[in-house]
This record gives sequence, C-alpha cells and structure tokens, in this order.
Amino acid sequence: MKKKFIGGIILIAIAMLILFSCTAPQLSSNSPPNPPSNSFPLNNATNVTITPTLLWECSDPDGDSLSYDIYFGTDPEKLPVIKDDHPSTKLVLETIPGYRELQNETTYYWMVVAKDSKGGVTPSSIWKFTTCKPARLKWKFETYDTIYGGLAVATDGTIYIGSFDNNLYAINPDGSLKWKYQTGDYVWETSPTIGSDGTIYIVTSGKLFAVNSDGSLKWSYDHPFGGQAESPTIGEDGTIYLGGAYGFYAFNPDDGSVRWAIGDARFEDTSPSIGPDGTIYIGSYDTNYLYAINPDGTLKWKFEANYVFRSSPAIGEDGTIYVGSDDDYLYAINPDGTLKWKFETGDDIRTSPVIGEDGTIYVGSFDGYLYAINPDGSMKWNFETGYAIQTNPVIGEDGTIYVGVYKYIYAINSDGTLSWKYENFSRSISYSHLGLSNDGTLYVPNWDGCLYAIETDSPGLANSPWPKFQKNNRNTGNYNDVE
Repeated sequence: MKKKFIGGIILIAIAMLILFSCTAPQLSSNSPPNPPSNSFPLNNATNVTITPTLLWECSDPDGDSLSYDIYFGTDPEKLPVIKDDHPSTKLVLETIPGYRELQNETTYYWMVVAKDSKGGVTPSSIWKFTTCKPARLKWKFETYDTIYGGLAVATDGTIYIGSFDNNLYAINPDGSLKWKYQTGDYVWETSPTIGSDGTIYIVTSGKLFAVNSDGSLKWSYDHPFGGQAESPTIGEDGTIYLGGAYGFYAFNPDDGSVRWAIGDARFEDTSPSIGPDGTIYIGSYDTNYLYAINPDGTLKWKFEANYVFRSSPAIGEDGTIYVGSDDDYLYAINPDGTLKWKFETGDDIRTSPVIGEDGTIYVGSFDGYLYAINPDGSMKWNFETGYAIQTNPVIGEDGTIYVGVYKYIYAINSDGTLSWKYENFSRSISYSHLGLSNDGTLYVPNWDGCLYAIETDSPGLANSPWPKFQKNNRNTGNYNDVE
C-alpha cells in the first residue's frame, strides 16, 4: 500500500511538471532590424534634382513591422530628424516643411534608423548626394518697351526678336546688338520666322515684313489681319502661311503677293503647323474648328472641339496632330481628321504642345500644371507650378523641359522632378515663346523689355518631331524642316 502511495505521488509530480512546462511563459529573444540599404539617390550621386524622393530597403529577421526615423541635412555631424515613425521606405521631401525645394549645387547627407515593434533599432550608414547646378544668367539685352511674344534663332546663332518699341532686333550670341529695323508699329504676340535663305518674316499690328539678314527691307505687305496675327509658318516651297482676324493667307515669298486666302473664320490666336504631307493645320478663334488645309488653299477637313482653339498644333512622328482647346482638352487627331484620343486638364489649354524623343507629349494648362502624356493618351505625370501656364514649353536634348510661368522659369526633368527654378525677373514672362540654341542657351523674353540668356546643360533642342513651338528655332512650323 505504501509503495502504491509513493508511486501515486511520483505520477502526480510528473504530471504537474509536464503541465507547468506547457503553461509557463517562454523566454524569447528579439532580433533587431537589418540595416537599411540600397539608398536612392545613390550614395555619392551628383546632379540630383532639388525635389528628390528618398528611397531605401529594409527588412526584419523576425518579420516584425518596421517604422523609420529619417535624418537629413548638410552637416553629417549634426543631422536633424526631419521625419520620425515613418511607416514606409519612401519619403517625398516636397511633403516635409522646409524641404519643398533643396538648394542647387549643394551636398546633402542623410541616414535612416529602422525600428521594430519590440524595441529593436538599427541605423543605416550615412549617405550623401549633390544637387544639380542652378540656372546661370549669361546676359540680358534691353529694348525700349515690352516684349510680348517670342524669338527666332538663325543657324549662325543670331537672335531675332520684336518689341513694342516698333523695332525688330538682331542680337549677336554674346548679347550685343547686330542691327535693328524700325517697323513703324509695335510687334504684338508674335515671333519672327526665318526662311531657308535667311529672310526674317515679322508681323506688326498692320503689316507683314520680309527683312533681309543684313537688316534691309525685302518687302512689306499691308495685311487685312484686323490688327493682330500670330507667327508665320513656311512651306517647303517657301510659301508663307499666316492667319489673322479676317482669314488665313498664303503669301509669295518673292514679293509678298497673296497666293490665296480663306476668309470664313478668325485665325488670329494660333499659328499654323505643316504636316509631313504638306497639309496646313490651324485652329479657329470663333468656329471651334481645327482646319486642315491643302497647299492649294482647299479645305481637306475640319475637326470640331467644344470651344475655340488658341493653341498651335504639334505634329507627331506618325502624323498625329496634337492641339489644345479652351474646352480644357488636349486633342490627338489622326491625319484623316478623326479623333485618336483626348486628355482633360483642369482649365484652358492655350500653349502649344511639344513632343519628346520617346513620344511623350508635354502641354501646359491654365490650371497651373504641366502635363506629361503618354502616346496612348494616359497621364505620365504632372508638375504643379501654381500659376496659369501661358508660355510654350521647350524640350532640351538631355530631356529637360523648360517652361515659363508668371515670373519663373522651371527646368523639369523627364521624370517630372524639378531641376532648377530661375526667378530673377522683374515682370511676367507669360505669353512668351522660349528658344534654346545649340550651345545650351535658353532665351526668355520678358515684359520688362529685356531678352534674358540663361545658360543650361541642354546641348540644344531635343531630337524629336516637335521639341518647341513652331517646331524649330527658325519657327518654320514645318514638320519636314530639319535644322
């Protein structure tokens, strides 16, 4: 009996030991997060946008959830925390107060501290990058009144521009005056156009002038444009095409005589563009139509939008016509006049679209955004400027897009990030047409009566079907005209 009692006690003890071992809390160890790695911008990167997005990779050996403290500044010994308990491995610096735009040509240092939910902490190494160069003013040329239009650049680098002071100016690439021609009337909302023989065509409120490259008059024509006209376009045979308040005209380049005219609509707010087959495209100010006109002046077709056109067309590699309307849409129109697609912005589109080397279409809207649109009509990205965009963008050979807004010039990278912003203008640059010469000089007309020459890192215009308003620096507006 005694043996049975002892045996029972042993069994109970074993059972209690097993039960205790199953229910007692287990001691466990926590592994801290792995060090954050694979930073972007890359460590030691240069020429970085002034609005970068910080990226990194990180994991936890235990699969714990992670948060991050981000340190950022210009002194690696005293990096302040700019964001704590951040839940993701991506930080858009523009969202952090005080860091919307970094300084150009400045080295920044940053690190990330990863934290798990159990108190584990692991810092990254300290990374660094240097931002891109700022805009550099080379010179400015002063006229005696407002410049409210654009410029043309000849193959020898001479810049031609008109002013409210009634002069057409020829300016050397170093900013010195080459000559000026007195037109007797102000030059308004127009850019000069340069023919293949060097003749400069310029419109005033009452005349179309053909001026030789030495500054002498070739001929002039008292036009019936109603006091306003946009920039001329030149066909492959030299014919000059120009619209105005009372119609659309084709002029003989030899003497300025009218070859033909279309007088059933108003065309004063847009410049014509010429497609690969010679068709001339121009939007109307009063009929809501984009007109396709044969070189002999006959109507090929017309495309109706919901409101008027004040945007000059751009022509794609496949002949697609891109044009904006005051109905807020950018239209992509097939060469036969049918709609390919349309893209809606938040307000009027009065600027000319431009086309990048990869087929991306860029256009500014009165809603304050520059839009990058894929060839299929979907949005790639948009860039907010805060002001209605009334200046036509220009694309550089390196893919940088330049656009003027109010008193600012923005240089925007092809991914939609800001490279730099130039703001040393005393007055607006709205409605100006920019130019970008082969040496990388960006020319910016201003309402203060000055032409600004700004140095960039773009070696000329993009090698694309339509990198700027009127296609090229001579402003011929002709798809087949290669400079």
